[in-house]
Amino acid sequence: MKFSIQTGNIAGIEAAILAVGLFEEDEAGIQALDAHLGGVVQDLVGRKEFVGKSNQIAHNPTLGKLPAGRLLLVGLGKRDALTLDKIRQAGGKVATAARDAGFKVLTTPVLGEGIEGLPAASVARAFFEGIQLGSYQFNRYKTVDRDKIKSLDEVVILAGSDADHELLEGALGEATAVAEAVTFSRDLVSAPPNDLTPSAL
Repeated sequence: MKFSIQTGNIAGIEAAILAVGLFEEDEAGIQALDAHLGGVVQDLVGRKEFVGKSNQIAHNPTLGKLPAGRLLLVGLGKRDALTLDKIRQAGGKVATAARDAGFKVLTTPVLGEGIEGLPAASVARAFFEGIQLGSYQFNRYKTVDRDKIKSLDEVVILAGSDADHELLEGALGEATAVAEAVTFSRDLVSAPPNDLTPSAL
């Protein structure tokens, strides 16, 4: 999976699918989105289709009201209950939701950033770990319908300013090292003993 970091905001970024995190009872966040979408998010909340519960997902076309073609809403739960583990879960959720919907490229800010008490670098690292670990698939021995396997090939991370790039790149490097170690271990566990023999291991 390829990562890139781009300075921008949700109102001005072109993307096939753009992820945005919302907390429960996040009136300010809803209003900020609906300033561009004309009430779409409030309508989803009013019909209880999306209320911001942790790991809840909803995606809607933007109908040209944003440069992004589709909006992927991700619930972050209660603002005062957000943890690094929940941010990691949110990363996995956005990655699998975008992949399963058939998208190859996901654009997203770091979900959960800016919360008091959670260091920015730790939040970014947890989010990046979640994306990579949530995208993991073990398809080495799949022989039927390989052409139907969906994969997320690229994630574009939105930075608020150019000054944020260094922090995000550092967090991405740390997260990738962890994710690669975990996925390597998963590959070893998933491999059958007639392939991964003691001598090979």
